Amino acid sequence: MPVDKQVLLRYQVLNKCFRNRYREYTIDDLVDECNKALRRMDKPDVSKRTIQNDINILEADYGIMLDEKLKQGKKRLYRYVNTNYSIPLFRINDEERHKLQDAIRVLEYFDDVIGVTVPENDSEDVVIRISKPRFEFIRTKPLHLSQRIVEENDNFAVVTINVKLNKELEALVLSYGSDMEVLSPDSFRARIADKIKILNQQYTGIKDNDQ
Repeated sequence: MPVDKQVLLRYQVLNKCFRNRYREYTIDDLVDECNKALRRMDKPDVSKRTIQNDINILEADYGIMLDEKLKQGKKRLYRYVNTNYSIPLFRINDEERHKLQDAIRVLEYFDDVIGVTVPENDSEDVVIRISKPRFEFIRTKPLHLSQRIVEENDNFAVVTINVKLNKELEALVLSYGSDMEVLSPDSFRARIADKIKILNQQYTGIKDNDQ
């Protein structure tokens, strides 16, 4: 039975999440990831039940093996037993394979950005210091799939993400206020500092030459 492009896109998103050895996804996380990918293609969101059905089909028809021992409290977490595994594309007919390859290209196009703005510049390692209370949330909801912990102590954590610098990343950093500080690259740190300076002037009415 042919599989439509939206289903194939969801399968690819699930496959990518299941292969990520650095993050563990709840069913709600998987629904969020699938819906983000669908929105990029102007497709409607799907429900948790749809994603659960997708997982059941992948297990029954494609033979994927998920680690059933992974849990977060009472919630099940989803990841392949072997994170080197990937959905066997040879089981899909030529038409479906082309659809899936198109969907993969869309996903890869957005792989190294936060949001939907894709600048022409190359991706960079962005190093960010995060207050410890805030990091406990970011640990389970990473800023980006590339997030890695560089340092962690009782007061803060330092993480790195590999992304292209865009306005959505600026907005994300600013949304965390004093809980987040860009350490590098210097050019991006300066951009954030300039934004903060402008905000300070707007809210205080004090300009540099007034001080």
